[in-house]
Amino acid sequence: MLLIFSLFRIMNYLSHYYILREYDEPAFALGKIIPDLLRVFGPQHKVRKARNIEAPDGPGEWMMKGAFVHLESDRLFHRSDYFETESQHLKEAMRTGSSIRKYSYFYAHIFLEMLLDRLLVKKYPELGLHFYEDLERIEESDVQAFFELKPIAVDAGAFMQVLQCFRQSRYLFEYVHDSCFLYAFTRILHQSGLPPLSLEDRDFMIEQIQKSEERLEGEFLLMLRDIEVSVR
Repeated sequence: MLLIFSLFRIMNYLSHYYILREYDEPAFALGKIIPDLLRVFGPQHKVRKARNIEAPDGPGEWMMKGAFVHLESDRLFHRSDYFETESQHLKEAMRTGSSIRKYSYFYAHIFLEMLLDRLLVKKYPELGLHFYEDLERIEESDVQAFFELKPIAVDAGAFMQVLQCFRQSRYLFEYVHDSCFLYAFTRILHQSGLPPLSLEDRDFMIEQIQKSEERLEGEFLLMLRDIEVSVR
C-alpha cells in the first residue's frame, strides 16, 4: 500500500467519478480521471484541453468526453464560492494553529480536495466499488483509441500497467483511516515540492481531518450537484 501512495498523485479521483455517474460506460469513468492518472508519466503529459463530444461513439470518444468533464469540473470547482470559502477556512486554521505559513493556500487546496473523496467513500462505500468495477472493464484497445484522438507520448501498454496497479490497490478505501489519509496528504506535498510537515503539524492535521469533515459534510453534495448541472 505504501508503494501505491508513493506512485500516484493522490487527489480527488472519486469526486470526478461522482459527476455524471449515471452513465454505464467504463471508458467514460476512466476519462474522468485520466488527466490525473497521466501525471504519473510527468508534467509534460498534462491534459490541458479536451472536446465535449455530445454523442460519443466508442471508447475513445467516451474517454475524450470524460476528460472534458474532468477539466470543466476542476475549472468550476476552483472558481466556486464553496472552494473559496472552505480553502480560506482551512488556510486560516493552519496559519493560527500550526507552523504552516508560507504555503498554507496550497496545503489547504490539496487537503480540501482529498477530503471530498474521503467524505464520498465514507458516505457511499458502494460508489467506490462501482468505480473500481468500471475500471476493471477497461482494455488496452480502449486506451489506444483515446490516444489516437488525443495524441500523448505515452504507450498504451505502459498506461495499462499503471491502471492495473491503480485498480488493484483500491487505495481510496484507505482514506477512511486518519493515518492513511495523512500519509497520502504528505506524499502529495512531497511530490509537489512543498515542505514536509513537522511532527506537531502532523498532529494538528489529524485533528483537522475530523473538524473539517464535520463542517464540510452538510453541503459538499450540493456543491458537486451544482457542478454536475453545469457540465451536463
